[in-house]
Amino acid sequence: MMNANYIVAVPMNSMDTDQSDNDTDYAKCARISLLKKKLVCDEVRTTYLKSLILIVERERKFSHSPLRTVQAAEVRDEKHS
Repeated sequence: MMNANYIVAVPMNSMDTDQSDNDTDYAKCARISLLKKKLVCDEVRTTYLKSLILIVERERKFSHSPLRTVQAAEVRDEKHS
């Protein structure tokens, strides 16, 4: 009798091609590698977005005139020219 702890779900496509256990292990390693790369990318993206938020907050805090005011002044100057 097989213990439930040893039952492994195998994708249907691997059943059709008679892949060996080594191929399944390789696929698992490839999947783990892909997930690690995705995690690193997500961490980099999160760090980048946090940096952008800090930059925007710093600009708001130390800016004498908001960006919209500067843009409105530029548009106004272009219309008068």
